[in-house]
Amino acid sequence: MISKRVADQVGLRPTGKGLVFGVHGAEYVNNYLFQVAFLFASHDPGAETATVTIHVLNKDIEGSELNLGDANFDVLLGMDVLSTCSLSVEGGGGTFSLSF
Repeated sequence: MISKRVADQVGLRPTGKGLVFGVHGAEYVNNYLFQVAFLFASHDPGAETATVTIHVLNKDIEGSELNLGDANFDVLLGMDVLSTCSLSVEGGGGTFSLSF
């Protein structure tokens, strides 16, 4: 899923409407077709610059519009994306790792 704000920023156009079920019931929202990429940055303490690696998921994703009001995030990944990688969540500290 992707927020309307980000869809507008990157110039996505709706491909149709889809029915989404949420906490407050069901609603029809815009669907978009897009691709997903992940940026991984690593920085050695003695280095002046960081190393950035980009992993592009090489398939089109059909995502619905995310309507969460004032939420602090703009994208919600589903199993169509997460099933292509290994995700590890570490305890209650909110740390995680993602690898391809």
